[in-house]
Amino acid sequence: MLKQRMDGRIINTIPVDLPPGVITALKAHLAGEVQEYKEVKDGGGGTVLDALPQNGLNAKYFSVGKVHQNGIYESCYVQIPHVKESVSFQDIRSSVIGNFDCSYDSTVKCDYANLQYDSSTGKVSKKEKASSGGN
Repeated sequence: MLKQRMDGRIINTIPVDLPPGVITALKAHLAGEVQEYKEVKDGGGGTVLDALPQNGLNAKYFSVGKVHQNGIYESCYVQIPHVKESVSFQDIRSSVIGNFDCSYDSTVKCDYANLQYDSSTGKVSKKEKASSGGN
């Protein structure tokens, strides 16, 4: 797999599974910073879904960021198309805060996560929003 970055932003992920010599030749033609990585499918926490869940996908959309001392917010938006039915936004939030970058252009870790949309409820619940930290 190749990830192409320009101006600090991920422009494209190229799903290639080619011999190393071919990947090296391809990388020479790509603009910007090119990172090579290997997709690992070891069941590391995820589970196989042979069919879509009966109630539809359990999508979670949220913003993460950091409020700097000068009061300026730095943030970005994250979309997860499906999480396990038993997973709540609070579970995700505890995994994200302090681990995700606070914006697309920064390596500073986020100090808040705000739920924007939860497909299991169809909206942001007041309880989740109030307890999610940040704005």
